[in-house]
Amino acid sequence: MQQEFEQKAAVELGEEGIQEMLLLASRIREQTGKELDEEAILAVAEATGAPSDYVRLAVRSMEPAQKESAYTRLQRSFLSFTPTARRYVSAAAMGSASAILFAAGLATRDASGLLVTLSVVAALGAAWSTAISRDLKTGAISGAIYAGVAFLAYALIAFVINPFPFLRDLWTWPGGLPLGMLGGAAAGAMVQMVGKAVRRQMGIEDPAARRYSLLQQMLEIQDKLKAEEQLAAYLSLDVVGSTQIKVREDQMAVEYTMSEYHRHVAMVSGRFGGRIHSTAGDGVICVFPTPQQAFDAGRALLGGWFEFNAMRNRTSAPWEIRAGIHSGKVAAAGGDAGKVEFAHVIDIAAHMQKVADPGTLAVSEPAARAINGGLEAVGSQAVSAQGVAGRVWAPAVRQFSLGSRRQD
Repeated sequence: MQQEFEQKAAVELGEEGIQEMLLLASRIREQTGKELDEEAILAVAEATGAPSDYVRLAVRSMEPAQKESAYTRLQRSFLSFTPTARRYVSAAAMGSASAILFAAGLATRDASGLLVTLSVVAALGAAWSTAISRDLKTGAISGAIYAGVAFLAYALIAFVINPFPFLRDLWTWPGGLPLGMLGGAAAGAMVQMVGKAVRRQMGIEDPAARRYSLLQQMLEIQDKLKAEEQLAAYLSLDVVGSTQIKVREDQMAVEYTMSEYHRHVAMVSGRFGGRIHSTAGDGVICVFPTPQQAFDAGRALLGGWFEFNAMRNRTSAPWEIRAGIHSGKVAAAGGDAGKVEFAHVIDIAAHMQKVADPGTLAVSEPAARAINGGLEAVGSQAVSAQGVAGRVWAPAVRQFSLGSRRQD
């Protein structure tokens, strides 16, 4: 709602009008020292020619943000760095702290040893930050930064408090800085390697490394699944009015005919390179390597269905079936599409079967395009199931009878 309001205001007022309205509202708020009331909002609207609703929206968008503390701003800035940059910043901060605390302890001749102890704590903090570095390079650079910053900070303090010669003598040697940084780099690299070895022994993995490992495993699994993908075609069959048949007919005759129905489907499917994938009562799903084989098997079943009724049906009335075909890629374990239990391709084949008329075969367009002759080889009647378009094939005898009924 607010976004639509802002877009409408931009169109009606223009950029200059919006800026004028915001500037006037801001000045009134600065002068009064409080938020704009209804009277002030109406005044801004009248002065700028902007609708009062636009002014109210602008005032709400000008609500002052809650002031952040210095610590919060510093923390947010630190967390905005990359993990590597945070290691470097930590090393520099700890190096400064170590030098300042150590120098202060010497300068004040702190008998308690508190300042020197805190200096050691800062050094240990730098060592910990270096130990958990992602790689050897980061550890070495962190160590060099710590040593370099500590040396320079110590030198600066010795320069400022010149009266203490024992401090000055420690930093006047010209080679102190490069050698200190080199030693720090070596120490940092060693600490990083030791820290990595300890984490490995304790089973503690770097979060970034763990994430990379998980991503690598996911990609490997994805590659394996894609490698097992293969094109398959599914033929879905269903006996029309099976519930009434079970109620009306002798149960032994129904059971026998249903068993013969499954055997007949398995035999015809096998003749065209397919096999039964699954059964659920009178519903049967068959799987084939290609859409052409599934289509040939479906035509053979429907075209020769009179044979089933004549030779295998032991009930008093003929049975009628309808069929649907869909094809696509499935994740076949071991390269066997018959082992696929749940797949969108199978669901669409079943839905195609449901939109087919009794005695006909509905073929999805993706499957039909892979058949010799394409869509025209299936038929001209169009259907749709679950957003997938299809065509309907019917046996010649059925087409003739349907045409005769239409002429009547």
